[in-house]
Order: sequence, then structure tokens, then C-alpha cells
Amino acid sequence: MSGYDGAPTTPITLSSYWLFTFDNQVEDYGSWQQVNQTQDVKIGLGYTMKGSGSGSTSNTQNYTFVGKPNNGDISHAITATNTSLLGNPYPSALDADQFILDNIGVIDEDGDVIEAGVTTGALYFWEHFATNNSHVLAEYHGGYATYNLSGATIEIPDPMVSSNGTGSVLPKRYIPVGQGFFVEGGEGGTVTFNNGQRVFQKESGGNSVFTRASETTTNTDSNVSPPRADINRMYFNVTLPDGPQRQLLLAIKEGTTLEVNFGYDAKLLDVNPTDISWSLADDTYVIQTIGEITEDLEIPLYVKSVTEGTGYFSIEELQGIDPEIEIYFVDKQENLYSDLREGAVAFTIETGTFSDRYSIVFKISEVLALEDEIIDSDELVVFYNASIKSVQINNRALFSAKNITLYNTLGQEVLAQKKEYTKGNEVTIPVSVATGTYLVRFEYNDGVMVAKKLIIK
Repeated sequence: MSGYDGAPTTPITLSSYWLFTFDNQVEDYGSWQQVNQTQDVKIGLGYTMKGSGSGSTSNTQNYTFVGKPNNGDISHAITATNTSLLGNPYPSALDADQFILDNIGVIDEDGDVIEAGVTTGALYFWEHFATNNSHVLAEYHGGYATYNLSGATIEIPDPMVSSNGTGSVLPKRYIPVGQGFFVEGGEGGTVTFNNGQRVFQKESGGNSVFTRASETTTNTDSNVSPPRADINRMYFNVTLPDGPQRQLLLAIKEGTTLEVNFGYDAKLLDVNPTDISWSLADDTYVIQTIGEITEDLEIPLYVKSVTEGTGYFSIEELQGIDPEIEIYFVDKQENLYSDLREGAVAFTIETGTFSDRYSIVFKISEVLALEDEIIDSDELVVFYNASIKSVQINNRALFSAKNITLYNTLGQEVLAQKKEYTKGNEVTIPVSVATGTYLVRFEYNDGVMVAKKLIIK
């Protein structure tokens, strides 16, 4: 029907006014292309529409697609740096990783991306926040989540709409039937869907999620991608004055570099007036991937702000990161190094843009493993006492210990005992953790750092 609003009739009626595509266009709001109910939309293109207005924005609605299901190769041309709104064209889930790999071009023999191909390898998913209740662009509540081979980051309010609302849906590997997403052209060429990308995955299985209007109920899914053996991750949360909270992902995968890695690095699609990102190749990235962490490695941040104030930078989650790696937020102008493992760091922000003032810096501390010889006559013993569910540190000789910390295999701190123990023969630290392998680390006899792997059953 014409007009701005649909109607909750039986069956429901939709407004044709809100049918738009975005096919190989410069990233600009004025580039949306309006279509109507009598026009054909190319298979594999995404499109926008609005519901009937029945019920609240958190209600779900079933839609029936009529016609012959799609099968086989489906292709679309895209120009370098242009953007297209595509959509899963098949009556089955789509493997996002395989779709990315099929469209990013040159892969080396180890499976790593070394050159750009048709796309940059990043997928962007729009979420209409549950608090949205308007047809007016400036009043929209919504934003773009990002997904690539390194993981995903959650949505924040898009700068072209209101600054209200909060993202709650994290993209996953398998794209549901009918889900739309944006891609950006790399070198340009032909984007291809094929049957090799199709998989059987139900949304109820937890590996596939539709980024429609979010539910108003609490989202029990994690805001970070699940751990993987081949990729380690650092998720950071940043709060800026007069800006939304931005999630950044720094991933570590062997074979990638400090330059742009297509498929593993992802640009920001929605840079806000006050925002933060990784500063890479003179551009803004929400996901950056590096090959390894080395001593004094510096990862620059890009910060822009339209107001002065205080920002807060913190670790959200570490996956597979060695607990001996020290992670610092650095303000070069103030010559401040702040340990992010100690908690959220407050930092001063001035009006303007800064691409070389703030960074993340890594230090690799030298730790003496317990199996190494501390001194010839030392009888230090560290073990887990299952009978009393405690970590115990024993020595016949008097010793001191402080800053006793327990880490899981993801590098996450699960226990921290700041108390200093002096001139004793035994230290007992009660722990209540899941069965698994852990690392206990502490400062021994005022100077030596000791680390010991423990198996807790």
C-alpha cells in the first residue's frame, strides 16, 4: 500500500514507501535507491522494509517468501571502495567465513589473506534497536555490528541517526535466511554466492543470529565472539565524553601483519563525531589483527572528540593471551603508562583529532618458571590441594610472597590476592573455580616472579 504506514490486517499490509536497495554505491545516505512492489530486486541484493505496525517493536513477525528457492552461483558487481547491501539468497544459512574467503582474493598456502580481492572481507549488519519507534531518520535508534574472520564487534548508535539506544546483537558465523548485510569493495569485481557457502544451521543452535529489531528482554548471549584455537583476542570497551561506548577488537593470528590484512581487519562503517578506533593505514578500524605480540609493540589509536572531558578505556575480555604479557594504555602527550590489567583507565580528552597521541603498548615480563632453578637449595613447592580446595605455596625455609594471581587458559584473571605474606613457610589461598588448567603467578622473595601451571580437578 502507499503511504508511510502498513496495517495489521489479515494478512498484514506493508507500506511500499520504505522499499530501498543500496547497490554498488558510494557510502552516502543519499545513495539509497527506492523501488516499489512491482519492481524486481536482483537475487542476492538486500533491501529495506518496515513492518505493519502491529504490536511493539520487540514483537516478531513471520514473513512468507513465495517462489522457487535459489540455488547455485549468484553474482553481483562491486566497484573498489563502493558499498553494497547484499543478503543471504538461499533457503539455508550462509557460512560467513566461507563467503568472505571466496570474495577476498589472494590466499597464501597457509590460508592467510595477503592481498585484497573483490571485497575487504568485512560484513556489516544493521540492528534496529528495540527503543526505536519513529520513521524519522534523525530519531532512529540503531547501528552497525561488524564481522570478519577475526571475530565480531557489537553495534553502537549510527552517527547519521540519533545517539540513543544500545546494541545487543553480536553477529555470528552463520548468516540466517533472509539476513541482509553490507560489504565494501576491495579492488572491486564480482561478489559471488555459491552452494559451497551453504550450511544447515538453526538460529536456535546458538551459532546463527538474525540482526533484526532487538528484543527488549535481556540478551543472554555474550558480547564477544567465542574463543577459537587459531585466533587469540583482546576485546576493549571505551567510553568517551558525549559519545557512545565503543567496542574494539584486537586479534592475534599467525601469518597476519601490522599492515592491512583483508578479511582480518575491518574498518569502521559509522564514525561518530566523538569516537575511537584503531589507526591503521591512515584509516579508522574497529577490528585489527596482528601476527604476534612482541616486546614494546605499539598499536596506535585514533581519537576524535567535539568536546573536552574524560574517557575510560578497559579490557572487556582476553582470549588466549599469555598472562605474562603486560598491556598498557599510553598517553604520549602526558607521558602516562596505565596498566589495563589493573582495571579501567581514565584519560584526558581534548577537542580535536589525534592519531599519534594514544596507543596500546605491550611489555613481556620475564618470569621464572617454578621448574627452573631459583637457587640450588630452594625447596619451593606450589600445588593445588584438592582436599581443602586451595592453592598452596610451601617451603621449609622462610619466604615471602605477594600479588598472587590465578589465570585461566584464556588469559583471564580469575583470582587476585594482593596481600603480602612475609617470613612464613606456607601460604594457602582458597579458590572456587571450574575444573581445568590454570596458571598461578606471584612475586617471590621480593624480586623474582614465579609462574606455575596447575591442574584443578
